[in-house]
Amino acid sequence: MLAKILTATLTAALAYMVMRQIKQYNDKARERVKTRRSDDGERVVTLREDPDTGVFRPSEHD
Repeated sequence: MLAKILTATLTAALAYMVMRQIKQYNDKARERVKTRRSDDGERVVTLREDPDTGVFRPSEHD
């Protein structure tokens, strides 16, 4: 009887530790991904083709 209680307690403790570890990994994964950037407008570059060389270069912003 005592062995069953000890085994059940140990199983519950290990399950709790595993679930807590999975939650921590999930929280860390969410922190790394940012869906919005504050400087979206600065990252947009319009390219224009140079008629002489055919190379695309950033155009001047007015």
